Amino acid sequence: MGRLKNKGILLYILAVVVLYVIIYIVPKVTGLLDVTYVAEYGELSIFDEGTCYLVRNERVYLAQGTGQISKVSAEGTLLRAGSSPVSVSGAEIGTPPEELKTIRESLGDDAASITGYYLEKGGIVSYYVDGHEAELGPDTMESLKKSYFDGLSQDGVFFIDKLAYYDYPIFKVVSNDNWYVVAYLSNAKGDYETGRRIYVELDGASADGGSRRVEMRIVSASEEDGYLKVILKTSRVIDSLGALRVTNGKLVASDERGLLIERQSLVVLDGKVGIYVKNTRNKYDFVPVNIIGENGDTVVISDSYYYDENGERVRTADPFVDVLRDPSGLDGEPFGKQNGSAEEPQNEAEDAGGDAGGDDAGEPETEDGG
Repeated sequence: MGRLKNKGILLYILAVVVLYVIIYIVPKVTGLLDVTYVAEYGELSIFDEGTCYLVRNERVYLAQGTGQISKVSAEGTLLRAGSSPVSVSGAEIGTPPEELKTIRESLGDDAASITGYYLEKGGIVSYYVDGHEAELGPDTMESLKKSYFDGLSQDGVFFIDKLAYYDYPIFKVVSNDNWYVVAYLSNAKGDYETGRRIYVELDGASADGGSRRVEMRIVSASEEDGYLKVILKTSRVIDSLGALRVTNGKLVASDERGLLIERQSLVVLDGKVGIYVKNTRNKYDFVPVNIIGENGDTVVISDSYYYDENGERVRTADPFVDVLRDPSGLDGEPFGKQNGSAEEPQNEAEDAGGDAGGDDAGEPETEDGG
């Protein structure tokens, strides 16, 4: 009986010890194992997100009668000048919807009234209108202010379905050359130099309602009311070109390749930006780095070596080194604010590390036709 009692006490003590290890020791050991991470080679997209406004060279046509619409040409069809995309037949059908009345009032005299609906110029036919076709175009988008664009809404786009009302919009024609995107960016991270080509991802731009990535050329970038107003153009046709006016978008300024590290690992020591990497003696050495790009908490740096501002070759981190995640206990000051700052010190250098500093990976190669 005594032996069984002693055995029970031992099992109880053992269980307490195991629980103690699980609750107190294991988390600490796990934390110790998590102080470093491996710097791996990869790609980082430098992008900005914001509301995008689509601008087109477009002309609204007015119905010459009231009745049922027969759509000879479907949404998005490219037609030549002189083609007729619709016909109207039937009797009186009541009054137009209030939305269509508002759109007609906004258009004023800037709409086409042509018997037979023959196109003045060729283009892409669309049955979506919002009344801004006359006021907003390639020749006015530069001068129109943010307050105007803030007043635009995708909910204000009206779809002309089956009924035509005399002297009210029945369809529009979008020029099939260049169309534009106007975006207002807050705290822009990308390089928006005029003439550069970048990719723009537009929500709702594909046929199934999903996003679509479009290659575009930067027309201009200017400061306005604390925002960067970026205007881009392309001649590439998207499925919802005539329907979209306002949508969420992502401007992918570049796709940078190099070693991916956490921003919190960066420190400034003796005026140089760098990281601490573990050596063969399980100690940490400061290694200067050349920042290629950053987005949020992730930074891409040159690997192996780079050339500094004096043309000197500088040895830097190799792929798969162990990087100290939080260097706050070692020499050096934290690298700026966690969200980045234009005044942070940089190792201005020409990248030359392996493939990390090759050609301009973020620059598409094809032309946009104008």
